[in-house]
Amino acid sequence: MPVTGGGHSFTAMDNGSSAAPVRVIVVGYDGSGTAKLAVDYAARKAGADGRVIVVHAYGGGGERAHAGAVIDGLALEDDPLLGTEWEAELVDGPPAEAILGVAHERSADQIVVGSHGRGPLARATLGSVSHAVLHRSDVPVVVVGPQHDPAAA
Repeated sequence: MPVTGGGHSFTAMDNGSSAAPVRVIVVGYDGSGTAKLAVDYAARKAGADGRVIVVHAYGGGGERAHAGAVIDGLALEDDPLLGTEWEAELVDGPPAEAILGVAHERSADQIVVGSHGRGPLARATLGSVSHAVLHRSDVPVVVVGPQHDPAAA
């Protein structure tokens, strides 16, 4: 479903709908454009009544400072988060496991992740965080990708 807001246009796919309210949303964040779109989507979905937990995974102790800088950059530039209660979790480990682990620990109602829109061959070769989270999560997952303009192709 195409979604527009805050000057951003993106596509979101949801693997499960529920009538239950979404109070806690875990969103994976790696600093990429689609991760920023995922944060925007999560903030809009959470609104003033929900809470967004931004998860950034890093590998090894030397990368923690860089991970903190990535989150600091998000705090400075992401307007949709201004009206939402949010916090960041820096997790040492693989991204999919980090996102799923925080979602479980925090009893998340939903997970939101970005997708770079790579095809199946690249996903099989490189691995895909969104693919792993989507297939291993026990809560609904929204995958946000860039909105492709067919006229631009």
